[in-house]
Amino acid sequence: MKTPTTMKKQVLLLFSLSLLQFVSFGQIIEQIDTSYKQQIKVLPLPKEGLLKNIYFISNMRFAFQNDFTEGTHTGSKFRMQEWRPEILGEVFPGVSFRFRTSLFPNANSSTTDNLKRDIDFLFVSVKLSSKVNLTLGKMAAEWGGYEFDHNPINMFQFNDIVNFSDPFLAGVKMDYKANDKHTFSMQVVNANTRNFNEMYGSMPGVSAAKFPGAVLAKWRGNFMNGKFQTLYSYNLYTQAEGKVVNMFTLGNQLKLRKWKIQYDFKFSDEELDRTGVVSGIIPDDVTPYSALDARYVEHWMFLERTISPRLKINTALMVSDAYWNGNPDPRKDNHLRTAWSVVPSIEYNPNPDLNLRFFCSYIGRFFRYSDYAKSALRAQDINTSRIQIGFISPLRVF
Repeated sequence: MKTPTTMKKQVLLLFSLSLLQFVSFGQIIEQIDTSYKQQIKVLPLPKEGLLKNIYFISNMRFAFQNDFTEGTHTGSKFRMQEWRPEILGEVFPGVSFRFRTSLFPNANSSTTDNLKRDIDFLFVSVKLSSKVNLTLGKMAAEWGGYEFDHNPINMFQFNDIVNFSDPFLAGVKMDYKANDKHTFSMQVVNANTRNFNEMYGSMPGVSAAKFPGAVLAKWRGNFMNGKFQTLYSYNLYTQAEGKVVNMFTLGNQLKLRKWKIQYDFKFSDEELDRTGVVSGIIPDDVTPYSALDARYVEHWMFLERTISPRLKINTALMVSDAYWNGNPDPRKDNHLRTAWSVVPSIEYNPNPDLNLRFFCSYIGRFFRYSDYAKSALRAQDINTSRIQIGFISPLRVF
């Protein structure tokens, strides 16, 4: 009979081989010489010790999805909305790694970081001291705010800035834990996973930056014994020569007995439209290029009420305003569009010891354009909605 330890080793071995094949390292494995194999045998930690600190998590969301446009039912389907397999762990005291990928729907390699764009995390983290941690590889951008801090499988709808931007970028990050209440992070990353031509094409008078990078700073604060917490950040992106993006995020969380309230304010001033919503509103016959001097102002709120350890109800409320300050039209109205979203849901966990939740949710989105956008840019108001029933689980396999 196989022991649990033996089975765990076999499962890890099978997953590791599959992962290596997925990232196209199969040929490299065949070329490993004898000397390197000998080095593997003398690793200072035994295999059993490594296995105890390595985990595989299957992040899933599956639902029966029903879509509506302007109140008219447009279709229904069973759909695996998210699947993000993840492996992480500590391979040596103070040295850890994390890999997570989304298997939908883009498998194209990035021209910037040489990785598939659907890879969320692929990094190594080194604990330099009790207060300082260094991370290198592809990771989440330090945007701040609680909307982006959630696991994507728990988010039925993101607001525009998160939804349309590149949130996972390659670079380096330093975390400094001042004390139990305050942690500060500084990060330098690529500005995007795609290069300038892929994002913007040819633009007269605008050229790509030699290093399209970003500097991000974040403060995570903890007050009142954890009842009030903050996730504040400032981000500076350089995408093109002489064109930058300044973004501020103020994330706040309040816990009161059975209530959890989260509120994010986001402001993004983009000399070249990085988010892309404004550029998407402008018809090509008005300007065929990406917009200059776009601005986004967003509010995001999440309310959660715990009815019992097995039952929770929550609602996400979102507002996103898009502005085109660089519009050359003298008749312009800088404000082009307001997007409203309301996402109530109810979640039931039949076994609190297992993080497997069944949910029913509604996603309502309402797009309202300014009079100028309707007349000059031919935009039209629209409502979309979705009703879905399914399950969510960051299921730990081992």
